[in-house]
Amino acid sequence: MVNNFYIFGTSFSAGGGLYRNYNTENEHGQKWLKILNRFEDYKTIPIDYSVAFELNKRPNFDSKNIINLAKGGYGLERIYREIVNLIFNKSFNIEESVLIIELTDNIYRRDFYYNPINDYVVGTHKKGLDTFYIMNSLWEDKSETINSFLANKQKIIDYYKLTYNADEVIKKSELDTLMLISLLDKLKVKYIFSSGPYYVNKNKLDKINFDYNKIIIDDLEKWIKVKRLDIQTESNNLVPDPYHLGLKGTEILSKLIFTKLKELKYL
Repeated sequence: MVNNFYIFGTSFSAGGGLYRNYNTENEHGQKWLKILNRFEDYKTIPIDYSVAFELNKRPNFDSKNIINLAKGGYGLERIYREIVNLIFNKSFNIEESVLIIELTDNIYRRDFYYNPINDYVVGTHKKGLDTFYIMNSLWEDKSETINSFLANKQKIIDYYKLTYNADEVIKKSELDTLMLISLLDKLKVKYIFSSGPYYVNKNKLDKINFDYNKIIIDDLEKWIKVKRLDIQTESNNLVPDPYHLGLKGTEILSKLIFTKLKELKYL
């Protein structure tokens, strides 16, 4: 019997713009939380609201463990690292566990180990290296951590300029995803994809006998936009977040996950 459901992903799975369980010194973060708290619909949800919360409300989940390991601001590299850490942990029960994985193409997010804090950090840039920023924990990094990033920012940007290529990142993401799927299938780990792997060549997926029935949504970010299930649309443009799921979208996605789990007889 499956009792443990582990969720992996980025901000879309961590709770996106609705997740309010922050203890932050970040001025932008403080401003954002104040905006959300102006709306009654958002004030009444838990401060750690996410698909995991909605999933926990579904039938047959009252006695299950839902462990949300998603983290806002990160990408594929952290997802791979956390999955491998879990499935090779001696306490992991393969018979009683299902992984719910959100995949993204990860073009603008590079994971690396940062010695000054003895932990992994992510470097993110959406519109070019001039928008580059580094973080360990979205909105929650302490001043001394941020200052350390700033002191070394130019060195890291210089490294990126020498080594970054978007096409090569896509190739690596594709290869890493093929290896992840092969590993999970080889170990007979139960899993589904809440998003992806839309960026992986279909011929290559066929070559490793990938089961397409494990996919819930091909591209979650695109789906949110097309279905207009983002927070900005839901709040009539009062909350400036056109990317993350609003309340309705979060509930819909949880239902889709629930349906897929039942279809695959994981529930």
